[in-house]
Amino acid sequence: SELIRSPDFALTTASIDSVSEMDAQTLERRVAQTYASIMQSIDALSAHRPVRLWNYIPAIHAPMEPQRDRYMVQEVYRR
Repeated sequence: SELIRSPDFALTTASIDSVSEMDAQTLERRVAQTYASIMQSIDALSAHRPVRLWNYIPAIHAPMEPQRDRYMVQEVYRR
């Protein structure tokens, strides 16, 4: 992830390439790794709390497994 700081605010950005080509397990693992990286960046700040987390997921409701679509798979970070 990338971290840009100012005296009052910080912006961290991360992306996962080729999401539409991944199976559910790979996407789940990559999302967990990416959020761990983001949280590590946030922990280094004085505030320690994100104001907003925003995801863009291509074909968000594309099926990944019989009972889960891409949106449900990327929700791993909320567990």
